[in-house]
Amino acid sequence: SWSMARVDMATHQPPFDDIDVRRAVSMAFDRDELGVALDSLDYKWATHAFGAGYTPWYLDPQSSDFGENGKWFKHDPAEAKKIIDAKFPGGIEVPYILTPEYAGAVVMGEYLTDKLAKVGIKLKIESYTYTEYQNKYRAPKTLDERLFTGMIDERFASRADPTGWFLVYHSPKASRMMMKF
Repeated sequence: SWSMARVDMATHQPPFDDIDVRRAVSMAFDRDELGVALDSLDYKWATHAFGAGYTPWYLDPQSSDFGENGKWFKHDPAEAKKIIDAKFPGGIEVPYILTPEYAGAVVMGEYLTDKLAKVGIKLKIESYTYTEYQNKYRAPKTLDERLFTGMIDERFASRADPTGWFLVYHSPKASRMMMKF
């Protein structure tokens, strides 16, 4: 099976509707350090759509195959701070939504809060019980009902096979359809 820890940004509104801000977030923390903090074994970093188990679609952002966009996955807090300072001289303050019932969610929230503060992004952790979190951000019937502000720790359950996950994105009749296309 395959599972992942995933952080999403509210790209439908400021400040994360700005690609430069999203790039700054990506560069603000050390992915390998975060993997150790989460006590992950044999982890690989995902890109926008597919985790490392999903060959042949997966491209490792740390490999040369990822091309010029690999620079946005490198740990470079100085460059991240320059981007945030140029766009938001007073910094950014946004909520970070999590449920402590997801393994490692609190550790990830604390780690990101520390690292992003160093580049000018202040996260305010909002913690919900699992039931509250699911009802507010996962269970509603439409995407509009699930919209959040700031950032959210969003986990997906383990999948038994890669094609099941692949089909979630592309087939409304897939066995694990959660997207409500």
